[in-house]
Amino acid sequence: MVGVVAALVLVVAPLPLAPDALAAPGARTCVTSQLQQVPGVQDLSGSVPVVFIHGINSGAAIWDVSSGGSIAGQAALVKGVTAWTFDYSHQSLEWVNKPTIGPSFASAISCLARASGHKVIIVAHSMGGLAAQYAVGYPGSPAAGQVAELITIGTPYRGSALLTAMQDVISGLEATSGNPDETALAEALLSACAGVVTHTGQNPCALVAVPRSPVGTALEEDSPEIQQLPPWPTGLPVLDTAGDIRIQVGIAPLTFSHDFGDVPVSLNSATAHDTAGQAVVQHCSVTETIWQVVHSPGGCFHTRLPNDPKIVAAVLGAIRADLASSRVYLRTTATQGFMTGFRLYMPPCSSAEDCPLALVPAADLGTPGLSLCCSMALSGMHWSSWTLSEATGTGTFFIATTSSSSIPVRVSLSQPVQVCGRKYWSRAELTSLGSNTAPSPYHGLFDTPLAVINDPPCPP
Repeated sequence: MVGVVAALVLVVAPLPLAPDALAAPGARTCVTSQLQQVPGVQDLSGSVPVVFIHGINSGAAIWDVSSGGSIAGQAALVKGVTAWTFDYSHQSLEWVNKPTIGPSFASAISCLARASGHKVIIVAHSMGGLAAQYAVGYPGSPAAGQVAELITIGTPYRGSALLTAMQDVISGLEATSGNPDETALAEALLSACAGVVTHTGQNPCALVAVPRSPVGTALEEDSPEIQQLPPWPTGLPVLDTAGDIRIQVGIAPLTFSHDFGDVPVSLNSATAHDTAGQAVVQHCSVTETIWQVVHSPGGCFHTRLPNDPKIVAAVLGAIRADLASSRVYLRTTATQGFMTGFRLYMPPCSSAEDCPLALVPAADLGTPGLSLCCSMALSGMHWSSWTLSEATGTGTFFIATTSSSSIPVRVSLSQPVQVCGRKYWSRAELTSLGSNTAPSPYHGLFDTPLAVINDPPCPP
């Protein structure tokens, strides 16, 4: 066997993740009664998994996966992404440390990360964000270190002021409440909901049942349960998104208007743990009455946020931005030759010759004839694995001379480096799988560590 270490000529392009080239045995075994894949075009192996988790008194249906225009449906169509939903609807009025919530979610995250070779992006609505916090942080969690980013939508990091006020009103403690505005809102909603037959997640009347559930006390403002959640992993990017509605409370002339967040979750609570930059807030400018909030809440209402255009755009933008930081790319030969342009490397190509990988030795190698960029290439690559630290596959090493040679090789890529704001493989170890030998003057290429060449201009 003959070994080669070479520098790859790589052009900015999304990481190649073709199902038939990268499919790993058992990739589908992550599917459970709780974890389901959103229909898309990408196989799990080699993809970046994005898992959507719902919140309190809800279910996976909130993501409307049957619609290609939904937030989950659009995520599933992003190249290189697989989208998933995690459902704990049968336990959604329990606290997040319940085995079927936080720990089960941690197992799902771990499975997706192992099967894909990439860290997982979590999109969490409401209490789903707290379930994610528990899943990635509890001692011995299999999800530890397996999450690339958490994007939350209306997550009550500090609990719900409205639920706290409802508890006080139901218990007859409203006179001692420390938040008179929320108390007035709670009284108005409890009164209005008494005449509403259907209490669904699409209106705040579904909250009436929450104070009497196990999670009702846990989600009170700054509750012991919230304070006892495991600490956030150091360095985990968290992007908060939230809604903000101005509501008119009372009966004229004794009325007042106040910004109540998305109603169940205040703006302060929903944006209390943003570490990825400025939180994204959708402000609804039209003041709503209690009747409107109960019967026809606007896009800023808690359960409407996953469908709000601004929130959807922010979530999808964060997912796409995260792809660059969670991938290692290849620079490839351009259509007209190296340094003349950029093209995508997306195996499997329609034919092996459609996407060759050019090998360029260091300028100071001292071997005559090796300065031509396109006289060597890899083609017909089939990748058996592709992770953030290494990639392995087989293909054909072509050497174009007066008598061209082709050598079947095993390729191992390693040592990613940061270039043009992205990570690229900097070294390739080639092992000959045949009896052919490289013609002169290419003998010097073998068993010779080659330096990383200077990069071409960054693409626009």
